[in-house]
Amino acid sequence: MIQIEINTTSENRFNRLLSIYKGDYNGLIDGFFNYKISELTKGIRNIENDLRFFEKKYGLSSRDFYERFSNGEYGHDNDYLIWSGEYEAWMDFNNELEKLV
Repeated sequence: MIQIEINTTSENRFNRLLSIYKGDYNGLIDGFFNYKISELTKGIRNIENDLRFFEKKYGLSSRDFYERFSNGEYGHDNDYLIWSGEYEAWMDFNNELEKLV
């Protein structure tokens, strides 16, 4: 059994959400995980489309670019900043997804 303390607002929100699942705690948790996994997967696919754009444009893998960018080999050109941000988001999403599956 898990016991947690939450504020009244969160408790009310949780109970409203639980009512959708007709009191099925397991269903609620499974639903949350499935939703989060689905959203992360969609986000990863969208980011990968953006990464492919930059990889094609510059003829370099995102991993190689990011390593070089992190070592200061590239300036602060707008494309490089966007590319590095996209790659960081891709890494974060993948790390989060790995924890959920």
